Amino acid sequence: MRYSVKGGSPDKIVTDCLVVSIWANGRLSDEAKILDDKTKKLISVLVSGGDISGNLGETLIVHQPTGISAKRVLLAGAGDKKKFCADSAKKFIESIFKTCGKLKASSVHLSIGSCEPNDRDRNWVAAKI
Repeated sequence: MRYSVKGGSPDKIVTDCLVVSIWANGRLSDEAKILDDKTKKLISVLVSGGDISGNLGETLIVHQPTGISAKRVLLAGAGDKKKFCADSAKKFIESIFKTCGKLKASSVHLSIGSCEPNDRDRNWVAAKI
């Protein structure tokens, strides 16, 4: 399986599985907001319906979303944004890879740039991935 982390609008990324984060209480990350707009509020519907709340380590796979290029979207719970630290980031990343490992996907793209721990920088996150 190929993993990639790079910039660009998440709705245009061609991949078998695109990963975006959801904060606690269903708050959408910047990347999830873009996908929500392009998928006609699909993510908001899933959050309001209780399918995902954003608790740390929680995941939900959305198959064949319309309006974007990815075949699947993995919504990954990042927990409380104010408390998102190195330990939280490790658990967050572990939950992503655990879920992705079960998929029959040849490519996974992490669009999680807005998930920077409050006690580390993005370079630290990239090294953990």
